Amino acid sequence: MKSRDEILMILKMVQDGKISNEDAAKLIEAIEGKQSTENNNYENRNRRKTGSKTSFEEKMENMAEGLENMVSDVVDTTTKAFRNFPEVNFGNWFNDVQKRHFSYKATEGMAFDITTKNGSVRVLPADDDKISTIFAISVKKDMDIDRVMESITIEHNDKKLAIDASGVEGGVSIEMRIPAINYGNVQFKTKNGSLRCGPIEAADLNLITKNGSLKVEAAKTPTLKAITKNGAIACNSCEASKVALNTTNGSIGVYDSNQMHNYLLM
Repeated sequence: MKSRDEILMILKMVQDGKISNEDAAKLIEAIEGKQSTENNNYENRNRRKTGSKTSFEEKMENMAEGLENMVSDVVDTTTKAFRNFPEVNFGNWFNDVQKRHFSYKATEGMAFDITTKNGSVRVLPADDDKISTIFAISVKKDMDIDRVMESITIEHNDKKLAIDASGVEGGVSIEMRIPAINYGNVQFKTKNGSLRCGPIEAADLNLITKNGSLKVEAAKTPTLKAITKNGAIACNSCEASKVALNTTNGSIGVYDSNQMHNYLLM
């Protein structure tokens, strides 16, 4: 069995609850040690040189980074395997998902800075004048969800809504429903998850995911940047003066966006 297949089998065992995260980390470490003699270039870029053992979460992040250096057959195999992991949400390997809902006042020109990891980000139209935010948090069953929420940084005022959920062990998916007003500088960012952004009008729009697909629809902004690794980018019915679309392993599609020009496809 090839190393990549062994790793994917270990990840499936974690998802099924057959082994712990710590045991999985040890197994993956052993496999990586065996693989290093076969592909030194990939191993050197994919492993972090530290004085202590790499955590399970860091190994997952390194694995995502390393995909861009693997040959196409590895990418195809990994893509097929990820079909069993909706949205490539690594938080699903934990045992429980709990949700928390918050609402915030929306004001013209408000900036967004939303960051999470191991989870998807969804931005959709709101039915009222409030910003409705749902956190779907993947945690172990023995974790105190209120204590987990304390590790999520939230800053809200008339000028800005900033959310940083990257410090949560496991993963956090975020769904936001936003009113149809003009926003300021907007950034939505995740690691190991897909990103969807529905209709939005902003002074500047940045959409970034590390390992997942990215879709933006009916966005109106002077500058649009969409960046992903190992995922496709789709841009539908958007209007922008400057556009930068960047993916390492995936397609780029622009549809019904006649108002877009000055493309930079990287």
